[in-house]
Formats: sequence, structure tokens, C-alpha cells
Amino acid sequence: MGSDLTPPLRRAAWIGMLAVGIFALMVLFDRSLARCGVDFIVYYEPDTVSLDRRLPSEERDDPSFAIRTVDTFEELQFRNPPALMFHADAVPSMDLTFLRAEYARGTVLIGVNLTAAQMAELIEPTIVDVAVRPTATREPFYTVVAKNEDQCNDGLSQGCGSFLVETAQFTGYADLTTLARAALFERFQPFIPTATPTPSS
Repeated sequence: MGSDLTPPLRRAAWIGMLAVGIFALMVLFDRSLARCGVDFIVYYEPDTVSLDRRLPSEERDDPSFAIRTVDTFEELQFRNPPALMFHADAVPSMDLTFLRAEYARGTVLIGVNLTAAQMAELIEPTIVDVAVRPTATREPFYTVVAKNEDQCNDGLSQGCGSFLVETAQFTGYADLTTLARAALFERFQPFIPTATPTPSS
């Protein structure tokens, strides 16, 4: 069947199959990591956070989400997962230089009970300018931020490249990890080849 296609159509078909394959891998990414014993999200929640402000811990331990909780900033620094999540109450104990370096490197950042404006204060001012639903009505909620490492070097703006900034109410870890996967997909979007239109003869 492939031999019946012209070279441009054959190339477009291969690119389409590659894009579908990459998307399928991204959808199953966190579950695959869990089976391999690798962390998808490392969540920094100090033990000083009051019980009424913590995210539920029972469902968090589900291995399909591949979430590891740490209670010290030092432990957070020594891990290199695709996504770093941190509670608002943890911010005073964090090194913002480290956080900004992770953001620049392309790590997905998730701030629990932090609005887009608050994430912008911690990381990069223009984050708030491109946020989807930048505020939340009640706790718990979270803001997910990700950008491609080599794009938007002068701050996030529409049309500069691949990024995701979104605030959402916490409704469970399934929705949270789905949004984190979407952010990771945006992170790798520039590396997915696309078909270039060929001029008609």
C-alpha cells in the first residue's frame, strides 16, 4: 500500500503515524513510569502543612499515578522527574533559583494552592499573561506551568512557542496527572515532526 503513495504523501503518512505514536506514549506515560518504579511527579509537601490544607494522601499512593511525596526540599532537589509539584506552604523553604532553573530546563511545575499570578512571582512574570483560568474559587487547587526549553526566552507570550499555563480545582489525582501529561506533551510538541505542505504542480 505504501508503494502506491507519492513521496510527499508517503512522508505525510509516516509523520502522521509518528505523531500518533508519540501521543499514545504521552497518554500512557505516567502509568508506564509507575510500572517501572520511576516517579512521574515528585510532590514537596512539608510535614508542617496542617492537615486541613493537605491534598488527600490515600489516592495519592495509587501506583498508577507515579507520585512520590517528599517532606524536605533537599530530597526534592536530588530527584529529576518530569514534573515537580509543591505546596504553597512549602515556598518559604524553597530555593527559587533551583525552581527557575527547572522551569527553564522544561520541567513541568505544579503549584498547589498557588494561582498563576503567584507562580509568576516565583518563576517568571509573564506566566500570568498567558494563563488559562488564572484564578481558582477555593482550595485545594493547583496551577500547572510548562514551556519548551528553547522558546519564549523573553517571557511567555502568544505565538512564541509551546507552553501550557493552567489553573484548575483539585478534583482528584487522575485529573491532575492528566493535565500534567498535557503540559508534558506541550513541552515535547516542537520535537514532533509535522508535514510541510508541498506546492501543487
